[in-house]
Amino acid sequence: MKLQTLICISAFSGCCWGLIAVSEIFLNDATGVNSQMPAWAAMLAGAITGTTVGILSRPAYRIAKPTHLLWIAPLSMYFSIGCFITLALSFSNRFQLDSIIETALASWWALTFVVTLWPFLIFAYLNHRWLWQLAHREEQDEAGNPLVIP
Repeated sequence: MKLQTLICISAFSGCCWGLIAVSEIFLNDATGVNSQMPAWAAMLAGAITGTTVGILSRPAYRIAKPTHLLWIAPLSMYFSIGCFITLALSFSNRFQLDSIIETALASWWALTFVVTLWPFLIFAYLNHRWLWQLAHREEQDEAGNPLVIP
């Protein structure tokens, strides 16, 4: 997959994830942290986080099979939560180490133990699967072979 395509798709996906996070985690106060996160901060932090995760996952898309994405998706979610919270709180002028650690730990705990949040892991897998398919589709197009998804 071309890097420009990956960056655009990952940034858009990150914006969507940022809006989900600001509505689910911050506005609903699921983590116990009362924060009025502006949507622009969530979208900007989400775009940067999504781009970072997309670029870091790019080598895995080249060599991984779809079943490997089952462990890549949860790991990327935990990384993304930490990255997103750090950036979002920084952009909203709440960059305090204790609030970042508190929010990140509460979010990681919630993602791990609150069953109603587990569908987000499925969404993360589907997001990675989509990027994986795009990467393999471009490789197949360049080689002139038909796309075969195992």
